[in-house]
Amino acid sequence: MRARTTIRASVAACLLIAAGVAAWAWIPTAVYEDGFDKGIRFWEPFLGYWRLNDKQWHWQDWGGNGGGCLRHECELGVKEPGRGAHDAMIIYRSKQPWTNFSFEADARSRKGNFGLWFRARMRRSDAKDGRYVAGYYLSLDPAHKRATLWMARKDGYDSAGRWDTNHFSNPVSIADGQIPQIPPDTWVRLKVVAIGPRLEGYVDGQKIFDVTDDTYSYGSIGFFTYKSPDARFDNVVVTAFR
Repeated sequence: MRARTTIRASVAACLLIAAGVAAWAWIPTAVYEDGFDKGIRFWEPFLGYWRLNDKQWHWQDWGGNGGGCLRHECELGVKEPGRGAHDAMIIYRSKQPWTNFSFEADARSRKGNFGLWFRARMRRSDAKDGRYVAGYYLSLDPAHKRATLWMARKDGYDSAGRWDTNHFSNPVSIADGQIPQIPPDTWVRLKVVAIGPRLEGYVDGQKIFDVTDDTYSYGSIGFFTYKSPDARFDNVVVTAFR
């Protein structure tokens, strides 16, 4: 029986390769799961901008899609709530970066935009200058029934010869798509898949984009919000493809 199983596995692998599917697709491995029921250890907010405050990202043991959740409230920690966080990001400090992986999580928001940050990297900055972040993020805009794939900029000259920087609130849109109507405070399942330069995004199982971009090839995961007074995230699953 073991020999027959081995033969079947070998045949399956050959069929996958013949069909143009990379070998990693055959061996997915769950590398990180978190339901945020015991806190948000190893999660670190990006604070290198004047609108951001470490109180805005926090954990609570209720309000998730079953148990606790990671929450962002853009109006906390500032004297004038209307001048609170616009863009805001938080990263999971994984022991080692991932290259080819999928990242999915439950998410909801009362208003504003929210989504997943992947192949994510950041550095601490005490200058409050908005730098440095890297990676991509899938952002939902329920008010306009749109989802956008953003890319953090790199320092350099743009096509018009002008100098541009990787300021975290000045990303580049590289793909977008229409999504069904999502009422406020409704949980959705978001998922991104990054395999080499191929990037895919899903909302409740519906593919929103499938593009190629090789700017960022590795990194961790995180979350993104924009002008969201109550965004919540739960039930994270990261699967690496080896």
